[in-house]
Amino acid sequence: MKEKDGPQNASERKDPLEKLRESEIKYRTLFDNANDGIFLMRGEVFVDCNQKFLTIFRCSREQIIGQTPYRFSPPFQPDGRISKEKAIERGKAAFYERPQFFEWRHCRLDGSVFDAEVSLNKIEIDKNTRLLQAIVRDITERKEAENKLRASEERYRTFIDSTSDGVFLKDARFRYIIVNKRLGAYFKKKGEEIIGKTDYDIMPRENAEKARKADIRAVDSSSVLVWEETVADKIYEIRKFAVSLGESGKGLGGFVRDITARRKAEEELKIKSINLEEVNSALKVLLRQREQDKDEMEGRILDNVKKLVLPYIERLKEKRLEEEQRTYLDILETNLKNIISPFVQKMTSAYSNFTRTEILVANLIRDGKTIKEVAKISGVSENAINRHRQNIRNKLGLNKQKINLKAYLMQLN
Repeated sequence: MKEKDGPQNASERKDPLEKLRESEIKYRTLFDNANDGIFLMRGEVFVDCNQKFLTIFRCSREQIIGQTPYRFSPPFQPDGRISKEKAIERGKAAFYERPQFFEWRHCRLDGSVFDAEVSLNKIEIDKNTRLLQAIVRDITERKEAENKLRASEERYRTFIDSTSDGVFLKDARFRYIIVNKRLGAYFKKKGEEIIGKTDYDIMPRENAEKARKADIRAVDSSSVLVWEETVADKIYEIRKFAVSLGESGKGLGGFVRDITARRKAEEELKIKSINLEEVNSALKVLLRQREQDKDEMEGRILDNVKKLVLPYIERLKEKRLEEEQRTYLDILETNLKNIISPFVQKMTSAYSNFTRTEILVANLIRDGKTIKEVAKISGVSENAINRHRQNIRNKLGLNKQKINLKAYLMQLN
């Protein structure tokens, strides 16, 4: 019985050339619509490329075909090697050894450069045709982002390494993910010996247990925990606090500060304060003793004047004396009484800029003596006494005030 022709049989009877054309169309469609630039090379020369490749390099197909890859490269690559030598080396490795995957700096015809990822491998078209296929992806934006991130990390690293405190950050499993140089000195280890480790890996178990309990307490309480630890001859202040790590959960940040010098300074200040209090107490005792001695001395002087001097003045006053003698005797008695009175003490302390003559004149005016009497007692002219009187008013600040000088002097007593 004769079998009818079906779709499958019809497909099998297709012309091999037609199948080849269909396959080529499918390949070309994928080739031209790929999201990465693709080119084919025979030897060192471009023989084909897709539209994305032309877009990346900003040129036409005619400007590409027949050119070499190092024609679209700067003279040197970022590692300092000559682009031509390195391109030939990569091509031979992909053709004779294994596929190559690397970063490459390209140069467009307009002179602008960009960074790319290149995947290079050998393909066989038929038994007699072997080509190099390259897939090129523009990674300029990614490289710029990486450079910015690297610069940011360098600034951050410079900042935390310049601080005098030990700085650390732990992940949700309490593994160290960031440490600065000062923290390495605290543990007496290099930073790379700490990263990825827990406290159990870098300190005795007993100390690690204490540290872990503090870590958990800081994370759970969401508050800053502060305490001090003594290690050998050093005193450290340790602060721990919770830190959000985004999708990675909640981590732990901390600072370790050497406060040995501060504690020693505080202790020295405390000792000095105690010593100063003792000195102050001793000075107070001495001052009290001095005041007592002063009071005793003043008492003795007053007692001696009253007992040994004033009685004899009273006897002299009973004698027959000439007027001038009696005047001098009155002055002597008045001066003695003033010496032991608070008036002269107040005058000499509050108005130390008075001359001796001004103190004498002020004393006589206070006792009610007239200008004529003061002049006679002092042995100078009345004009001189008037000048002294005016100087006294000036020094007492009474020159522009209508205040009686005698009344003012009397209130000083």
